Amino acid sequence: MDRHRPVSGLLLSLLLSLPAPALAGAGGREGSAPDLLLVTLDTTRADALGCYGATGARTPTLDGLAVGGVRFDSAWSPAPLTLPAHASLLTGLEPGAHGLRDNGWGVLDPAHRTLAQELSAAGWATAAFVASRVLDRRLGLDRGFDLYDDRMTAERVGQYGYAERDATEVVAAALAWLRTQPAGRPLFVWVHFYDPHAPYEPGSEVPGTLRSAQGGAPGLAQGGASERERYAGEVAAVDRELGRLLAGWPSGRKRVVAAVGDHGEAFGEHGERGHGLFLYRPTLEVPMLVAGEGVPQGKVIRTPVGTRRLAATLLRLLGVASRLPGPPLPLTAEPREAEPIFHETLFPASAYGWSPLAAVTRGPGRAIAAPRPELYDLARDPAEARNLAASPTGEHRRLQRLLLEHLKRHPLDVAPPAPIDPEAAAALRSLGYLSGQSRRSGSLDPKDGVLLLADFEAAGVLLEAAARGDGSAAAAAVGKLEALVAKSPESVPFLARLATAQARAGRLEPALATLDRALHLSPQLDFLHLERGELLLALGHKGAAEAAFRLALELDPRSATARLKLAELALRAGRKEEEETLLREGLAAGTRSALLLARLGEITLARGDLAEADRHLAEATSLLPEWPRAWALWAEVARRQGRPDLAEERRRRARP
Repeated sequence: MDRHRPVSGLLLSLLLSLPAPALAGAGGREGSAPDLLLVTLDTTRADALGCYGATGARTPTLDGLAVGGVRFDSAWSPAPLTLPAHASLLTGLEPGAHGLRDNGWGVLDPAHRTLAQELSAAGWATAAFVASRVLDRRLGLDRGFDLYDDRMTAERVGQYGYAERDATEVVAAALAWLRTQPAGRPLFVWVHFYDPHAPYEPGSEVPGTLRSAQGGAPGLAQGGASERERYAGEVAAVDRELGRLLAGWPSGRKRVVAAVGDHGEAFGEHGERGHGLFLYRPTLEVPMLVAGEGVPQGKVIRTPVGTRRLAATLLRLLGVASRLPGPPLPLTAEPREAEPIFHETLFPASAYGWSPLAAVTRGPGRAIAAPRPELYDLARDPAEARNLAASPTGEHRRLQRLLLEHLKRHPLDVAPPAPIDPEAAAALRSLGYLSGQSRRSGSLDPKDGVLLLADFEAAGVLLEAAARGDGSAAAAAVGKLEALVAKSPESVPFLARLATAQARAGRLEPALATLDRALHLSPQLDFLHLERGELLLALGHKGAAEAAFRLALELDPRSATARLKLAELALRAGRKEEEETLLREGLAAGTRSALLLARLGEITLARGDLAEADRHLAEATSLLPEWPRAWALWAEVARRQGRPDLAEERRRRARP
């Protein structure tokens, strides 16, 4: 099947509706346990899909799941961040219970069972294919998986600093694994798609305008397409690749398919662009679809439900006794009453030093705990534009009491948890980073803090101009960011960007002092240690720079940047064996870096080991085919192998 040709929604619904005897007649095994495919759609709003009302959407695969199964019309995430939301999806727990309450920090407690552990114990072969290092195995979500594929090219870094891969790569990896699986064992595959995350770069896959059920901002035009249109194009690309995965699934097997968003995305609603800051509909309401064996067809559940209940639901569908929190979601009829669904975000506090937020949704009502409390009637006011806190109804007061009781059980504690690695914790503690650390919970309401972000983005534009050679832009950015830091002194993003601006303005010592302020607030952020190492190098402090890079590597053992910097320092000091050891240790740790592989290829080529050089450079050019240096080195390997035609072909790829 053409990989760019989506599976039609009608065809998919017909395939999913085949009863077990028909599947058995086609080569299946009647009575055998079904396979499970769990699809998590990162950063995907409910109203991005055709089956949720998006006009012009190109989502036939997901729309087909809705036709052939159950669509939850009002599904809500517990958190507008990738790691907390996924941890809840896999454990059934609230973020306050499983402990992964922010991206990039902490590790899932082994006491918490996961969907993969339950299915593995029941006999399923299990595999996960994730698309962003924000779900790195170090965080504990790999528990229960026979294969946890989080391999990503280190040089393919997204807007927020995490290595990522697109849906085409994720599906290729999943299909390759599926082809190796024997027929006699049921399969559980989790596939994570990250494409809709910013920046929105869908190539030619830009559908028509996306209708917002929430009255959102129209979006920013860029390259002839608005921000919303480019985002919709990313969702369409995911849908196409999901169709390819379903079409390539081994034939004759019973199957349950569940697709769910981890959180949504804001396009200017309430002043937010992106997600993580607020607890409003654009970032919390997500698609959730379940189809396949044992699932009613064409059913719509309209009562609001929480996505964290999906894991227990899937176990029940598969006939596996669940030790995960329940109860399962309703699949055949509306529940008798709406459940309370709790939400939280610690991001305003952990990133900016502002107040964290918590909320509860029950039926059409929502209460938000903030310095200025909020109450909304989502049925009458879907855009959450009219705060009813000044005149609450009896139901609103009951919601507020529910939220208060929830916060007593799960306080919004933003004190940093223990680091992932004990050695990293010891190193941070020795430098004073973990002693006397602020809890980062400020009093500034994010509704006020968001007003500062326009100047923050404007400073980013100035820094881009400075990078292009505008001599006055860096100084202007410094002034703007110093004013922001004065208003929000515990904002790590403000401090980090100020340090960058100061460095570009030639003020290296102040930049180092600013960066140290950021590190005392968020010592777990390896990229801050990398920036500190660069500043120390520029100031001539090689030993201190090396220590900073080593600490970054302890925080993230697969950091290609930290490892390459340490290797470069070893080479400059004449320690060639140490350089090679560092690079080989990176490969052993699972680092997939074209730069690292090319350097190893260069080293082995220099000592005449053409076979090993060939292997390393073949992989380097595969990971980063647009990089001329790797092709030039690989051309030299072919020349020394006596293959002039191949050498010339590779030299052509090396020419800009």
